[in-house]
Amino acid sequence: MLGRKSKYTTHIEPAFEVILGYLRIGMTEKSIAKSLGVGVTSWKKYKTQFPAFTALLKKGALDATALVVNALYKRATGYEYDEKYVEERNVNGIVATVVKQITKHVPPDTAACIFWLINHDPDHWRNRQDIKHSGEIRGTGVLLIEPPKTKEGWLELHEEVEKYQKSLESEYKNKLIKSNILEAGK
Repeated sequence: MLGRKSKYTTHIEPAFEVILGYLRIGMTEKSIAKSLGVGVTSWKKYKTQFPAFTALLKKGALDATALVVNALYKRATGYEYDEKYVEERNVNGIVATVVKQITKHVPPDTAACIFWLINHDPDHWRNRQDIKHSGEIRGTGVLLIEPPKTKEGWLELHEEVEKYQKSLESEYKNKLIKSNILEAGK
């Protein structure tokens, strides 16, 4: 008695072109396996057992990526396309069908431009900037405290906050004087 044929030879191998088409339209491997009646575990096993199958899956993914890249590029740069327009005209009781071809222009899309530039030239186009700081960082200006539980505690906290605020104002004024923004006598 012979063993049962593998679903690779009965379901996958004969469907290579179909699988490639599915990959090109963006279907996931899981959904392709399901549509072919192959379990996900078997699908994964076939990927390791059959190099031609693995190569097909890689090719399909690359093809799909290339299609998306091309569409993104077209949106980023703008493009033209031809559109047919069918019009029926009645001239002296005779109905004539006129087919016109109109060339339409799709302008560049700013979002597509930005996305393309950020991903293809990140040294010059990115969403963040590198800021180099030289000098001293002494504090954040944020005071973390535990809220007082008594009226006296609140009064004490108020005094501490006022002292801290005055020290910050004094420090700021001294920096302005040192940088000659304020005159020392004022």
